[in-house]
Amino acid sequence: LSPILEAAGTEEPTALGLNEESTMEDFLSVLPQLPKLKEVTWKPCPLSIEERKELREQCPDIRFIWDLQLGGTVFSSLSEEVDLSGEAKDVAALAELLPLMAAKSVDLSTWDIGIEDAKALREAGKGVSFLYSVELYGQTFSSADTEIDFGELELIDTAELEESLVLFNDLRK
Repeated sequence: LSPILEAAGTEEPTALGLNEESTMEDFLSVLPQLPKLKEVTWKPCPLSIEERKELREQCPDIRFIWDLQLGGTVFSSLSEEVDLSGEAKDVAALAELLPLMAAKSVDLSTWDIGIEDAKALREAGKGVSFLYSVELYGQTFSSADTEIDFGELELIDTAELEESLVLFNDLRK
């Protein structure tokens, strides 16, 4: 009998806990025998980021819960608010993790985020609000600002401003 099925018990479970000894192949091989399965907690999880994404694609009706890590910060895939402000900037690594996260907001307040970084993060984390500082025309704003006021500053190049709008989460004015 598979260790995964032993962990599942005799009833048809809706939730299952796995550990580092479980493999993706083992899990997928017993999945047909677990028709009511809706949630898998896999801690610690030996799967790579790519394998986790593949597993979510193969099993879209199952919610997977595992720990994720960026630098020295470990957080649950279910965390709605993730604070990465103490970590070194790594936009590529965060963009890789975002599809596996349930985050609604990510604090990157110590990261220097540029336009291309913001585009990459917004593409990978649709619906996620990112918090960081934005420098425009010598003034500092927050990505969470809904209004920006340049006061008496005469804006000569509005193209730069228009391109910078992607840096804000929900700018209205």
